Amino acid sequence: MKVLDYNVYKDGGTVVITTNEGVYSYDNRIHSTTRGKLYEGYPKGNDSNIINESIEIEKKILDALKEYKNSFYEASITDLIKNKNILLNI
Repeated sequence: MKVLDYNVYKDGGTVVITTNEGVYSYDNRIHSTTRGKLYEGYPKGNDSNIINESIEIEKKILDALKEYKNSFYEASITDLIKNKNILLNI
């Protein structure tokens, strides 16, 4: 997997990661009950695109993010990798 783009939205900080294998989002929407969950694409209102068994894909995303360079989002990327590694025990 290779990260092609990384973006943070003003809805509370939803992170959208575009890769060569698809588009994924971490939900950080304000007042969301699914904060931190991984979605295929941008989170839909009915959560129909949430990825429930996400550990393996998250590991691939985090590994790819370690190779991705974006000076504007460097701190955000570093924090995401650190926090997700703690949650996933990797």
